[in-house]
Amino acid sequence: MDSALKSLGMDPERIRRHQAAIENAYRSSGAPRFAIEDTCRLDNGGIQPLKGFSPAANASNAPRDIVAFVPAAGAASRYSTPLFQLTSCLESADCSLEEIVGHMESLKSEGAAFWPLPASIASLLKAEDLRAALQSLDRHSLLEDLQLPKALMPCVAEGMTFLEMKIREHEAIESLVGQLYVVPPRQSKAFLNAAAAVAHQIPIQVLEQGPDLSTIRFLPSGEPFREADGSLSPVPAGHGALAALFPEVQRIYPTARSIFIRNIDNVMGAKDPALRASRDFLNFHQMILNSIRTIRDSLSQSDWRSAGEAARIILNQIQASPHTAGDQSTWPTCPERRSLCELQIRLFHSKPRGTNLDEELKELYSRPVNTLGQVGNTGKDVGGTPCFVRVGDAVEKLCIEVPHASPEDKMKFLTDATKATHFNPVFVAAEITRSADYYAARNQDFWLLSEKSYRGQKVVYYETVLFELLGNSRLANCAFVDVPRLVFNPHKALKDAIGVRLKRWLP
Repeated sequence: MDSALKSLGMDPERIRRHQAAIENAYRSSGAPRFAIEDTCRLDNGGIQPLKGFSPAANASNAPRDIVAFVPAAGAASRYSTPLFQLTSCLESADCSLEEIVGHMESLKSEGAAFWPLPASIASLLKAEDLRAALQSLDRHSLLEDLQLPKALMPCVAEGMTFLEMKIREHEAIESLVGQLYVVPPRQSKAFLNAAAAVAHQIPIQVLEQGPDLSTIRFLPSGEPFREADGSLSPVPAGHGALAALFPEVQRIYPTARSIFIRNIDNVMGAKDPALRASRDFLNFHQMILNSIRTIRDSLSQSDWRSAGEAARIILNQIQASPHTAGDQSTWPTCPERRSLCELQIRLFHSKPRGTNLDEELKELYSRPVNTLGQVGNTGKDVGGTPCFVRVGDAVEKLCIEVPHASPEDKMKFLTDATKATHFNPVFVAAEITRSADYYAARNQDFWLLSEKSYRGQKVVYYETVLFELLGNSRLANCAFVDVPRLVFNPHKALKDAIGVRLKRWLP
């Protein structure tokens, strides 16, 4: 199988890890689930309020080495569901003009003239003589517009695309040093051409979501599923696979230390409240990262005094966390080491075991620094919930997805807005790891067993969720912070943007 995987551009060792995890899941009780001990909230220190940080501290730590990292490889199939019948018709070799007219008239009756659509489709919907307009139009070009990646679809009535909106937002934040978009295979040129049409000062680059971010389909037995010709069957391995691209960011932007992750279809605009929320969030991350880097440098020289002082700077500003403080009599009496332990417990919720404290502290502080901005739950939101969970004999902090919670815990914690006060990491700032395999090599538990029907057979494959890897106290020095709901405006369907014009988002 190794040679077949290599011919597909995949790493055999990584795929074998996926296979072993699947086989183990079927031998036991399925993919891992984690018992929720409590949710992370402002009142228990699991989530930090940004307003608790003084302007002076923030001002001195303005970000200067952060790259915007935008997953933009998603297809628009779900977003464009109302256009499915028209698209299917145009894909058919025997699609008649009358059929196309019928589908267009049906869309008109649904109010599609007011949806944000590519210019070619929008003009057809407004044509007085639809049949004549269709006769003079190239069907192949029309089909291409219907099959555009979501990033290149309009998000407002005036026709501005999600990609252009993201570029405008990044320009307004000002202090980013670069932008990197993860795009579908063979779409680099289309994205770069679209980006070039938008005035921008912050450099833009793209990376294609290639086979190195995929896995293969397996049978429930653990054997690889084979296509009719005997070949392996590749499938995307989930957003968690994007972590393998982090070192590429630093190769493209050598001064970068962190990435700022936001989904392409979440629009926040470039008005002052959204920009202030972005800058406050990035300033918080930068302050924490700068202090942790000082701690690392000091510990590498066994300078415990300087390391302890750097820890104390953060401790003086963060909210106390009674949830994991525990018995402080077990903490070290040395003031410097005590501060370093206290910071791990209060902010990152990683409790040193104390077996070899000095080495353990060095190891804990060597982990990447990740900050996740969580928005308030209106009472109907579930998913990406920051929680304290039990993993083995330890309580860890995790941005948990619903499949990793039991039905009982989902009901008790995740669907109760008085407990799940926050959800969805709409902003994520992640320190760039040097190794492309950093998260994958350390991740034995935080994955999803995806079960699907494919070509008439039950198949399974290994998936990871990016924010479960980044918002994970086993794998990173992660902190959850409160960000305002106004920056969370996902566009999951065309109708989410009906009647929305640029003035809502841009000054």
